[in-house]
Amino acid sequence: MNMTKKQLQQQQAMQAKKTEAERKREERKIQREGRKKKIEKLEKKEAMHSGEDPADRKEIEEAMLNYKDFKLKLSPAYIVPEN
Repeated sequence: MNMTKKQLQQQQAMQAKKTEAERKREERKIQREGRKKKIEKLEKKEAMHSGEDPADRKEIEEAMLNYKDFKLKLSPAYIVPEN
């Protein structure tokens, strides 16, 4: 924030007149506004990436149907094939 010396002096004078509770209230308000802007920015970013590509969805479904369930040979659930 680029302020002139006069603006800075005025702001400091106003701050001196404010009570501690008023200053804390103002700080919380500024923090809330900052969090609100951050949340809005994240929501916009999420909205951009929420759409799924139908081609990708089709490939995923095909892969899930065609891939087999391979067990680890060291796993106790592994059964040695007969062939």
